[in-house]
Amino acid sequence: IDSLNALINSRVSIGARKMTRSNRAEALLGAVQEAIIVFNAEKIIEYANSAAKDLFGGGKRLKGLRLNKLLKSVPLLEYLKAIDNDKLVEPRQIEIKRGKETLWLEVTSAKVKASKPKMKLSTLLILYDITKLKKLEVTRREFVANVSHELKTPIIFLSAKSEVEDRVKGLEH
Repeated sequence: IDSLNALINSRVSIGARKMTRSNRAEALLGAVQEAIIVFNAEKIIEYANSAAKDLFGGGKRLKGLRLNKLLKSVPLLEYLKAIDNDKLVEPRQIEIKRGKETLWLEVTSAKVKASKPKMKLSTLLILYDITKLKKLEVTRREFVANVSHELKTPIIFLSAKSEVEDRVKGLEH
């Protein structure tokens, strides 16, 4: 009986360690601000953190959904297709239309060990919202263009005035 109790205790201890590791990983991924989605070879979502739920599901549960039905952006689907072809895919900036709103995301991915031993590799998809950065970039470009135009106007005026003065001086001599 003692050996049976020891065996049961060791099994419970191993299960508790696995749960603790799983809980830690979930807590870490949940705390990340970037949207993180893990999906299997069949494109079924195995995990999505709260940022991903907010970005794509309006806060609703995403686990178990098909990725291609959730992500309706052609560039994002093309990115996922490149991942399927086992190509080394560099991070990309992707524009997504969501109603009247335009979102810019920097997308990167990595293959990860599957959640179940005999399954194929899963894919970790990380989506970083760079919409604010893109808006700032547009504002900066517009500002530089406006300042450049505003500086050219007085310079052109001064240049023309100088040219007229030179001609007048040339006529006086």
